[in-house]
Amino acid sequence: SLVIGEIAIRNEPIGNAHAFSYLALTLLTAAFFLLDIAATTMGSDGFGWLFWATLVAGLVCAAGFVVANNAGRTRLFNLEVFDVPAIRWATLNYFLMQIIASGIIAAIPSYAEYVLHANGLLAGFLLLPGALCGSVVSTFAGHWADKQGSRVPVLAGSLLGLAGAVTLVVLLPWMSVW
Repeated sequence: SLVIGEIAIRNEPIGNAHAFSYLALTLLTAAFFLLDIAATTMGSDGFGWLFWATLVAGLVCAAGFVVANNAGRTRLFNLEVFDVPAIRWATLNYFLMQIIASGIIAAIPSYAEYVLHANGLLAGFLLLPGALCGSVVSTFAGHWADKQGSRVPVLAGSLLGLAGAVTLVVLLPWMSVW
C-alpha cells in the first residue's frame, strides 16, 4: 500500500511554519512507557514501591505533556476534542475494552497451557470462537450503527463486554478446556 500510495497520490505538502514540539513528544512517550512499566510491575510484583514510583512518574509525565502541548505554538494533539463528553466517554470506553481484550487474549491461552496442561495448538484454538464471533457480530453491529447511530450499539457492546469479563472471572475456577 505504501508503494501504491507513493505512485498514485500526488499532493504538495502544505508544511507548517511552527517548530515541532519534541518536548511534548518526549513527555508523551515517557508517560506511556512508564505507565506500561507500572502495569507490568503490578502484574508481576503487585503494588510494591516500583509500581507506585513508575505510576507516579508516568502521571507526572502525562501532566507535563498536557502543559507542554498546550503551551507551545504547535500542538502534538488537539486536546480540546475531549471537552465534548461523548468523545471523552467513547475514548475511555475504547481504552477499557482494549485492556480487557488484551488481557483475555493473553490470559486464556496461558491459562490453558500452564494450569490445564493443554498443548499450544489447543490453547490457540480456544481463541478461534471469539475471533469468528467478533467478525460476524461486527458486521451486524456496523449496519446497526449506520441505521441508528452509534450510541445504542456502543452501549450494548460495552455491557456485553463487561458481562463477558465478569462471567470469565466468576466461572474461572470451574472452567476446563473440554
